[in-house]
Amino acid sequence: MTINESKTFPDLSEADSDGLLAFGGTLEPSLVLHAYERGIFPWPFDEHSPLPWFSPDPRAIFDLASIHIPKKLKKTLQRNKFEVKFNTCFPAVIANCASIPRKDRPSTWITKKMIDCFTTLFNLGNAYSVEAFIQGNLVGGVYGIKINNFYSAESMFHKESDASKVCLVHLFNKLRSENIGWIDIQMVTNISKSLGAIEIPRNEFIVRLKQSLA
Repeated sequence: MTINESKTFPDLSEADSDGLLAFGGTLEPSLVLHAYERGIFPWPFDEHSPLPWFSPDPRAIFDLASIHIPKKLKKTLQRNKFEVKFNTCFPAVIANCASIPRKDRPSTWITKKMIDCFTTLFNLGNAYSVEAFIQGNLVGGVYGIKINNFYSAESMFHKESDASKVCLVHLFNKLRSENIGWIDIQMVTNISKSLGAIEIPRNEFIVRLKQSLA
């Protein structure tokens, strides 16, 4: 289905086995927020192809009650190797995430239009970043979407071992302190799996999403 100016997405049940739901529309911040509030996210192929929107089933999350911290990462955390901050250099974090080479595709999905959109969302208070520094130098980070008590982690990068994982752990701790019990990660990766990421049915995800947005 093609998204038109009415910003109407098809029912999530119409997504294919890869979670692809629709094509079209633009990376207008209001449309992107509208999508996330319905369990949908943009995942561009490149700068020029029609914009695809996804809602996979199952959906990957971190349930903060069942996070696993590997021994190596625990040691890194105990050493306080990194200075971790929140929302101090969002543009630098997303730019670094966009520069990561992708083995399975010729270009990054974090296109210039994505960067512009998410930077606008950050300025509106609907995106966040977590940053790791060593001696004032940015060496790792995570960025994502924030709508009320709904958090989605979009991408991360590291220039020092464990830097992005340390950012995630600090994010988990911050959310726990705010009585937020989970975070969307869309799809499981090897790194997220090592930290205890799980998959849940999409309908369960939507229930959690609505509760977090309320």
